[in-house]
Amino acid sequence: MWQWLWQNGYWDSGCLYSKNKVDFWLGVGVTWFTQSVFPTVFEKIHYIRVLVLPSVISCQLRHGFIKTSVLKNSHVDFFMKIERAKTSDFLAIAQLDREAWAQNRNSEYIPDGEHVWRLWTEHALVYCAWEGETLAGAVLAFPTMTDGLFCLHKVFVDHTYRGKGLGSELFDAVLQACDERGLACFLTVDPINESAIRLYEKWGFVDRQFIKGYYRPEEDRLVLTRQSRTETKE
Repeated sequence: MWQWLWQNGYWDSGCLYSKNKVDFWLGVGVTWFTQSVFPTVFEKIHYIRVLVLPSVISCQLRHGFIKTSVLKNSHVDFFMKIERAKTSDFLAIAQLDREAWAQNRNSEYIPDGEHVWRLWTEHALVYCAWEGETLAGAVLAFPTMTDGLFCLHKVFVDHTYRGKGLGSELFDAVLQACDERGLACFLTVDPINESAIRLYEKWGFVDRQFIKGYYRPEEDRLVLTRQSRTETKE
């Protein structure tokens, strides 16, 4: 029974990383107790991740199921939380957006401003990754005029946290939110960014349309669309 639970398990909302089974079950017990006593907290938190050392046991706690695997060549050691953004987060998100945009190949153009981030945090799907009080990354999908269709506008990660899979975790959070609502979503990508296109296709963005001069005459884009993976809940 315990071996089966260790390999499969049941849970909700988060990730635990541990060096051994004792630490793992201790973390599961604490999280289980917290979820039972403070359920409203876990309605908002999509991930709780504790990474201890390289080659640790990873346990994805989400949608009532724990998936365990061994992380190899991992050199991170931090506590990370991914949750739905609050309106009070908009200034920090806008600042990180400006910093990330400065490294874009079209950085001479103006990034999204603080006012629109204030609106998005209230009316769109915005998820943030936090290490303590530090904003490490964010992702945004906003509604369109087409029923059941959102635009996955951007995802960005602070340069100090890149290369650790955080962008993927943010994508997972917003795509999960879209699936729970029965939403399709689309994004635009530079046609020459082949590595990004391959990655988006793995997430299900397989419908594509090339639009020349999407932004400016020299800024072509591929529009990639992903259909919802689940039916809308009644």
